[in-house]
Amino acid sequence: MTTLELVELIVLLVVALALGVFYAFKAIKNGWVSKILSTINDAIKEAEKSGKTGPEKKAYVLQQAEKVCDELKIPYKIIESLVAKIIDNIVKDYNVIAKEK
Repeated sequence: MTTLELVELIVLLVVALALGVFYAFKAIKNGWVSKILSTINDAIKEAEKSGKTGPEKKAYVLQQAEKVCDELKIPYKIIESLVAKIIDNIVKDYNVIAKEK
C-alpha cells in the first residue's frame, strides 16, 4: 500500500466517522430512534392483525419504517438492515412470550 493510498484510506475513515457521529447526534436530538421504534411496534401490531404470511408482514413493517424515515429525512438505505434486525428481534421475543402462555 502506497503512502497516497494510506492517506486516502485515513481520510475516508475520518469522513465516515464524522458522518456517523453527526447522524447519531441528530438522531438523539430529534428523537428519531423513539419515532422509528414506535412506528415499527405499531406496524407489527397492524401486520399481525392482517392475516398475511410472515414475509409479507415483515415487508409491510419495513415499508412503514421507510415511510417514517422519508418523513424524518433519514437515509433509510443506511439503516435498513438495522431496522430488519430490530423487527426480527421483536418478533422473536414476542414468539417466545406467546409460547410460554
